[in-house]
Order: sequence, then C-alpha cells, then structure tokens
Amino acid sequence: MLSRSDLAPHELERFQHAYENLLKWADQYRVRMQGPGPDGAPPPERERALQEEGRERERQTSGARRVDTMTAGLYDSIDPDQQPPGLYLEHIIDPDDPLVIRTFINAHTDAGPVRGRMVRRWDPERKQLVMIAAYLPAGIPTRVFHNVALDPNAPEKGVPLATFVQMVQMRKLGVDAGRLQRVHMNNIENLQTIIQLNIAAREQKVPLQQLDVSAILASHSARYVATPMIQTGHKIVGARIIGGARGTLSDILDAQESGDYKRQVEAARRLLADHGLPEDVELVMNFEIELDLAPVDSETP
Repeated sequence: MLSRSDLAPHELERFQHAYENLLKWADQYRVRMQGPGPDGAPPPERERALQEEGRERERQTSGARRVDTMTAGLYDSIDPDQQPPGLYLEHIIDPDDPLVIRTFINAHTDAGPVRGRMVRRWDPERKQLVMIAAYLPAGIPTRVFHNVALDPNAPEKGVPLATFVQMVQMRKLGVDAGRLQRVHMNNIENLQTIIQLNIAAREQKVPLQQLDVSAILASHSARYVATPMIQTGHKIVGARIIGGARGTLSDILDAQESGDYKRQVEAARRLLADHGLPEDVELVMNFEIELDLAPVDSETP
C-alpha cells in the first residue's frame, strides 16, 4: 500500500486534487437527491430560490469594483479563529500533512443550507501556495462583510468570499504578508480560462505553453488569484502554463452543466459563439498555471 512518503510532492498534489473532485461530485449528488423532483432533482422551489438569491446578491454587489491595490490593515485585521458574519468556517488540517488546509464554508440561506470548500497547500521551502481545489456552489454568499473598509463604500460591498477565505487559510498556515514567491493552480477546470487561453494561443500562433505573460494574466483564473495575492502584500511578476493535453470541450460542458455550474457553462458558450467556435472544438486542457510573486513594495526587475 502506498503511503505519503512514497509520493513525490507533485504526485501527492494530483492525488489530493482527485480526492477533492470526488468530494465535489459527492456534494453535487447530495444536493440533487434532496428533493422530490423527477430523477431526484432538487425541488423546483429550492432551485428558483437559489437562482433569485444569486440574482439579488449580484444586484447588491454589481457596483463593487475590483481592488488593485493592497488595503492597509485588511490582512492583519483578520482573526483566523473568529467566525465571519453570516458564515461558519470549518478548518481541517491533516496531522500527517499539516501544510494542507481544507476549509468547509457553511451558510444558511432562504433556500436552505449551502456548503462550499477550498483547499490550499503551503510549501515553506519553495515559498509557494498551491491551490488544490475550490467548490463554491450556487446560492453561497459571494461576499463577506468584514469590518475593515476596502474603500469608502466597503460596508455595503464587502470582501469577495474566495479572497476572504484564502486570507483566513493563509493566516492559519502562518504565511506572513508578502512572503510568497509563487502560487500554483492545479489542473485548471474553469471553462472561461480554458477557452480564453486557447483563443489567445491561436491568435498568437504559439503553443499554449508559450503564451506571453499578459495573455495569461488576462484569463479568468489569473484574475481570480490576483485579488487575494494583492491583499496579502504581493504583486504578480511572472506567469507560465505547465502541461496540458488536447481534448474535446463538449465533454466538460456536459459534465459541468449537470452540476452547480450552469451559469459558467452559459458564459462559456457565449464566449465560444463570440469567436465562432463549435462546442465540440478540440482544445488544450488539463494544464496548470504558475504565477511568480514579489512583495508589493519591492522593485519589479
């Protein structure tokens, strides 16, 4: 039987990613089995309530701008042992691998309880944060109304949920502001990112792995990472794509549409249509993204 010591770090990360995918699919199956709908689908009234709640939250936060500078005092103000308003965070750190933190995000909404998950790994030797998995289902709050102002309107706008939870995880793992040198995103599954980067590679007439930094940083996944990195005292100074294999996009579209990703699938289909690409287009997928970081107050070479 294999043990952790038998695996190289990159092999262990792949096993962890596969495990998190299994948990995500189990959560999706559990939600689908909750109601008396046909084929075990959630009750129509629950699905409608979740959709309306998501639309209302979008209306409330649609004016929130992306913050591209570090907010003084925000990271230091976060107490990793204090529960944020409206949420209950469960942090699980494996005694056999104390550098991995698995955070379950629990919220009660008008449509019922929802539960998300984010998993990160801290590599102190390489000063690297590995983003192993994230699952934020439909209906979960998109923002945390933390008590430190992001801008003059912050009490109404709040902190993005993924940014807040990742900052809490980094505090739990003992990562100081500006300490990271690299962030690694395992096995990119975001449809928009996959399509965006493949389109950019076609336009530049280069393999995906040779895309320039600006194209990578313009992708959905890189922008998703940028906010928590900025708010923890970092700036992005480099980017690269690692690995990848060709596959048919329609397989992923069908799989994600049956889960909690209907809106993401719709956005992906619009992006394909805008560029005249069919849903069964063959693209490079299953790649990873690595970003180089420097302290926000350092000089960029």
